[in-house]
Amino acid sequence: MKIKERLYPHPVQSFFSDDLIGCNFQVTPIVRANRNYYSIEVSAKTSSSDLQSLIGEKKASYAVHIECASTRFRSLIKFSETSHIEEIPVDYLDGNVGICSFIIAECDMENYANSNFHPDYSGVNFYIKKGDVLAVSHDAQFDAEKDIDPLQNITSIIKVRPNRLQSAPPVDVDIVTGK
Repeated sequence: MKIKERLYPHPVQSFFSDDLIGCNFQVTPIVRANRNYYSIEVSAKTSSSDLQSLIGEKKASYAVHIECASTRFRSLIKFSETSHIEEIPVDYLDGNVGICSFIIAECDMENYANSNFHPDYSGVNFYIKKGDVLAVSHDAQFDAEKDIDPLQNITSIIKVRPNRLQSAPPVDVDIVTGK
């Protein structure tokens, strides 16, 4: 999933619009890998005091959407602290992994307004549904490379060897049991 520059039915703090002015929203993911997990540490902050208040009141939360097209893994992680660590098993990710960051509403809000609204929205309130996007940050991505190939050390049940005899048939099958 990639964030597209789009219009929302209500003002959204984003890098591609001026719906909210004089404030920003930034999410910084740091990815670390070990043998079993990808550890994704996310730091999120907004300079909008109104959005900070909504998060503090549990009416909104930070959210990170992690998606891997190769494995079809998708997960939405919500949190209310300014930092969060999520561990994802290495088997769930492979290749390019996208990270999209938001602030989303945790409840319906009948009269949503923000002191950072552009003057065009002066005196206007909006109806916000649970799950609506209130802020969008830049996308991030990383490559989930597997250091250990799980099939690398598996021995084959079939051995192919040349038969150097002059009278060798085209194919000679020798079944050997492990007894």
